Amino acid sequence: MKYTIYINGYGAEVTQGELPAETVESIKNGMADTDSDLESYLVHGQFSEDVLDWYEVDSNFHSTGAYLDESTIYVEDESGTVVWSEECCNLETNFNYTQEIYPGENISDEVSVLTCLDIQKGTFTTGTISTDSFDSSLLKLEINSLGDIDIITSIKYNDVEVDDLDFGDTSSKNFKAFLEE
Repeated sequence: MKYTIYINGYGAEVTQGELPAETVESIKNGMADTDSDLESYLVHGQFSEDVLDWYEVDSNFHSTGAYLDESTIYVEDESGTVVWSEECCNLETNFNYTQEIYPGENISDEVSVLTCLDIQKGTFTTGTISTDSFDSSLLKLEINSLGDIDIITSIKYNDVEVDDLDFGDTSSKNFKAFLEE
């Protein structure tokens, strides 16, 4: 029997990377010219050749998915009936930790650090498994972590990654950006 597994809730695309001083100066000048804050400048300039693409500033971290603490996993049978659901934070997890970077601490004072979160809501992953009967104890989540942000990146069933996972349907709810110099 085939079962569909999907995760609904809140999550984000999270990036963190280093920026040289010239790029930081260009951002500050652009923000002053457009009279905007960092978030507005990066979002509105996303399709401009004059503004960097925030999602490409990811030399330290880049992950997209549901938040571990703000999402629910669902399992449906072939008829579309939900046969099981649980908050993701209650499942077995495997964490992959990435150390946050800060100027002067673990990188050069010569560069700044840009951290961005495109906060989203909706269905983050959808996949299928084939098994005679579904056993929730065989589910495990893979998590990428940056500081206190835990992003679900994959689902395993019986220690095998669900290999047909598709990114679901989400909508952007908020955008946050932090520039540390």
